[in-house]
Amino acid sequence: MYIGGYISSMNVRPYAPSDYETIRQWWVGHHNTEFLPEHFLPKVGGIVDGLASWLLYDSGQSVYLLNWPVSNPEAGHESYGKAFSAIVDYFKELIPNKSIMTAYPQGKRISNILKEKDFNMVNEYNKEMIWGRS
Repeated sequence: MYIGGYISSMNVRPYAPSDYETIRQWWVGHHNTEFLPEHFLPKVGGIVDGLASWLLYDSGQSVYLLNWPVSNPEAGHESYGKAFSAIVDYFKELIPNKSIMTAYPQGKRISNILKEKDFNMVNEYNKEMIWGRS
């Protein structure tokens, strides 16, 4: 939880529908534009309370898409960076063997977090990064 610039824990928990309003507010706080309606979002995600959330689409074919990373606008860069890193670790444990996770990071900070987590850039044009489990 984010407490005055310090991280008291980095526990990732599953995204729940009750988290929608929180991540919507974080999104508006960062982008000054509305977030997607809840029915367009995946049902799977990870959240570090008070810091950050990231959602995960499941194709049903052993391919997963990380999307919609958003952090609390009041959290510092280091705090939410650690939260995003913990969420990626959470997803890596969650997905089954013989699966891949893909992402299209919008920004250097997210891209660097994914590189640290063994994602590889596979397409420079659209910035696609991929990680696989054999």
